[in-house]
Amino acid sequence: MVVQSCKNVTSESTDEIVDNPEQIEEDKVLSQEVYKEQVEDGTASETFELSEVDQLPLFDASCLTAAEPANCSTDKIKTFVDQYLTFNRGDEAKRYVEFTISKVGEVQHINYVSNATELCLDCKEKAINVVSEMQRWEPAVKDGAPVATIMRIEI
Repeated sequence: MVVQSCKNVTSESTDEIVDNPEQIEEDKVLSQEVYKEQVEDGTASETFELSEVDQLPLFDASCLTAAEPANCSTDKIKTFVDQYLTFNRGDEAKRYVEFTISKVGEVQHINYVSNATELCLDCKEKAINVVSEMQRWEPAVKDGAPVATIMRIEI
């Protein structure tokens, strides 16, 4: 994978609007519609919030034996993302990627969320591409069984 750089542009450019409130809302609605379709056709599995599981999903199996598995996982996620994606930051905007870790550890249902008011060329696409390249995770555990969970990481 190649390092991907995202450049901010001024609001004078209207060629490609990626980060705006309307797009964010459209993405949320689309994500909800996809989930509803999965429920209707029986392909959706129960997904839990992080606060509902006994063991958090871990980015790397080596974190299972770490003194603080959650901190280990957070550090490895940051290292991975920073290795492949850089933003030219001139603001305090928050950029997140929300996704599901399936009960077998696969990254699924990736959604980019940003409160950035500037236009950002390809930020959404590049952030989603980086997350989609993540290795299989160690899934969360609830009541002794692996379960799907919703993750949200800052990019």
